[in-house]
Amino acid sequence: MNELLLCCNNPILIKSLYGVLRDDGYSIELVDHPALAVQSALKRRYYAVILDSESIGLSAEEAAHIIKNFYPDMPIIIAGDAKYSSDALTVERPVDIEEIKKLIRNVHN
Repeated sequence: MNELLLCCNNPILIKSLYGVLRDDGYSIELVDHPALAVQSALKRRYYAVILDSESIGLSAEEAAHIIKNFYPDMPIIIAGDAKYSSDALTVERPVDIEEIKKLIRNVHN
C-alpha cells in the first residue's frame, strides 16, 4: 500500500510535494481542506496523511485528532510551524521535502 493523502491548498507546497512523492512511487490523493481529508481517511486507509497546517476552518491538528480516533496507527504528518499536542509528526516551515520523504519511509518501520 503506497497511497498518500495530501491535504493542502498552497499551490507551491503542492507542486513541491506532489511530483517528488509521485516520483518516489507513491500514489497521491489530493484534497484542499482538512474536513475533506477526514472524510477521505474515513473511507480509505492511507500509508500516511500529510496535512498542511495553514488551513481554513477545521485545523490540521483537529483533522489529525479525528483521523487518529478512527485509525490510531495511521501516520499523520503536519507541515507547519509548531509541535502539536496530537501524536502527529511535524515538519517545520520552510517545509523540507527530503524530511517528509524520510518520515514517510520510516513511519511503518
